[in-house]
Amino acid sequence: MLIPNKIPDTEPEIRVGIILPEDRYDNITLILPQEFPCRLIDARNQHASISGITLSFVISGATISLNKFEQSAFWRIVPEAVPPLSSRMGIIIKNAVTGRGFHWQKQIDLYLPGRLELRILNGYLLVVNTLSLEQYIACVATSEMNARCPEAFLQAQTIAARSWLLANIEQKHENLGIDICNDDCCQRYQGSGNLNSQAIEASRETEGTVLMHQGMICDCRYSKSCGGITESFSNIWEGDGNSYLQSIIDTSEQNRTSITPLDSEEKVKQWIDGCPSCYCGPEYLRQDELIDYLGSVDENTRYYRWQFRQSHSEMVQSLNRNLNLGIKKIDTFKSLRRGHSGRIIELQVSYIDEAGSPWQYTIAGEYNIRKTLHSSFLYSSCIYIEKEALTDSFCIKGAGWGHGVGLCQIGALGMALKGISAADILRHYYPDTKLISIY
Repeated sequence: MLIPNKIPDTEPEIRVGIILPEDRYDNITLILPQEFPCRLIDARNQHASISGITLSFVISGATISLNKFEQSAFWRIVPEAVPPLSSRMGIIIKNAVTGRGFHWQKQIDLYLPGRLELRILNGYLLVVNTLSLEQYIACVATSEMNARCPEAFLQAQTIAARSWLLANIEQKHENLGIDICNDDCCQRYQGSGNLNSQAIEASRETEGTVLMHQGMICDCRYSKSCGGITESFSNIWEGDGNSYLQSIIDTSEQNRTSITPLDSEEKVKQWIDGCPSCYCGPEYLRQDELIDYLGSVDENTRYYRWQFRQSHSEMVQSLNRNLNLGIKKIDTFKSLRRGHSGRIIELQVSYIDEAGSPWQYTIAGEYNIRKTLHSSFLYSSCIYIEKEALTDSFCIKGAGWGHGVGLCQIGALGMALKGISAADILRHYYPDTKLISIY
């Protein structure tokens, strides 16, 4: 596993959780292509050479049974050789979860280069993919966005993803014995199924390159769309963050708008209702063109500006499910604190409970607000909410998609499509940083 605060001088291997105990899988199917021969190893270290075969693993008490006959406390599948990375290379794992806990959650098949390990943890399967960092990074770039993206975007995304991983700040899954998971919780990793030669070349050209600040690898956060202004680290997570994760306007100097800073509710409404010239806006990439560049699990929807309605009963159900407040009637929503991008950091709900008593409750944190206001997950907390008197519904109008800190993927795409280099894209989103090759 990666060691916190250690800068590697050679390419490391990493451990990626593919199936987690929280997915509650007690069985899984793998397919080994004929052209990808492997060794199957059980807990007694007994080996068998396999290829061109389907493997069905099922939890059976304290062991994992294979194809109903063989049993072992754990299994390892190790490639006989390490071929160059290519599209759709590796072991196929069927029906892996992607988008855990978000509205785009679904199951997809993955092609996984490297080794696999299957074991039982907390009564369910844990499947871990161990592979070289550079193979992983090439796959991340085309899992987060489409392999058809321009080279400058793929290079910028690759460097940001590599930097975030090696900075190793969060260690969200250390208790599982893995460096990261395969999903939006960490970084999207959907194996080699979406790769093309351009994406592989972008990874090779940037191999070992990271962003650094004051002698440390940068914690390069990123999101799908900032909505026109990126957010400061300290408004989303604990800590002050670094100078390279402060809020910036996502446009060139000559297009800066007089609406900012967004220091009043009226300005926030103007910002959301308007369409200022920003790299992630339609002036750089039309909405009908965007779908060609999104990742395979992203939705064909609006990212820069959007709106939707929820009935009063739907909103009450969502708040009661997440907050357990016993709400009968919602009176008003009021933003108590917003970040630089207009994202709400504290949201006050005024309501009447089942006994007819009035109450107020403050939802703290951008993540909690997004989780609470939607039955699955709200796109962004850069919103304003209007109650419609005639229908007793709530109209939510918003900007952006995700937390908004660091690189804006759609903004970086817009820049790349206009011919801006990867280095200038990274300089825009992570000011006060340097590109350094560490191995």
